[in-house]
Amino acid sequence: GYYLLLPWFGEKNIEVTRRLLTTVMREFLTHLDVKLESKEESRWFDSADYVFPGLQEIYREMEEEKERHRLTMLRLEEKAAEIRTTEHEPFLKLLVSESSELRESAIRAFKYLEWINVIDANDYWKRVIRAKEEDLWLIDEDEKSIEQLIRTSEILLVNVKSGDKEATDEDCLLLQRYKGRRMQEFENTKMKAILLGNYYRSQEPKSRPIPFSDEQIAEAARDGNGLLTTCELFKAIKAEKEKKITKKTIREQIKNKVGLITFDY
Repeated sequence: GYYLLLPWFGEKNIEVTRRLLTTVMREFLTHLDVKLESKEESRWFDSADYVFPGLQEIYREMEEEKERHRLTMLRLEEKAAEIRTTEHEPFLKLLVSESSELRESAIRAFKYLEWINVIDANDYWKRVIRAKEEDLWLIDEDEKSIEQLIRTSEILLVNVKSGDKEATDEDCLLLQRYKGRRMQEFENTKMKAILLGNYYRSQEPKSRPIPFSDEQIAEAARDGNGLLTTCELFKAIKAEKEKKITKKTIREQIKNKVGLITFDY
């Protein structure tokens, strides 16, 4: 006889050994009086020519069950892919994207929360030669035109930022600067500015520290503004889908909280 010494393949030991014996080793054992039969070759007695009807019926049921399982898994995989594409991945972009893609993700998120008017400021001013400054306006009314609403209604001015590090002082200072300009331009003091930031973007969200310093948070609170991370917004949307909080409650907390915005649910 012979000894065949192989590495350890863990759970694959038998599979790898069978593969070696039935394929690779066959070429080197032709000089031996050894017949390397496959499982199929040695199970001729399981063919329909020899199996009694009762056993054939069990085999048929087994095949039908395998087919049902295959079709069920195919249906579930297709459903999972659809949900992932339409409901999951769009919100994941809050955690990984930047620039215009992050702004689009923020618009999608606020619309999902059923804000009545989510206005892309860049789009609103597209026919006007001017600095666009803040990214979004959130208004929870729709009985008037946009031109009337921005002059009479409560407005949240949202500036969307991202970065691989913490928020800069400039990011936070722009909030009050833009709000002051819009108050003067629209002759409307019912405004609150929010910095929505995807900071520490290259890190896994659960390991990201708070990107705002104590001084930045305190100044935002004094100015009546809010600092919100896209990670916190994502977690709130996830909690809403888990029925731990309502969309209305999320909207109200965004409207009313100042300084660092976190959600209670």
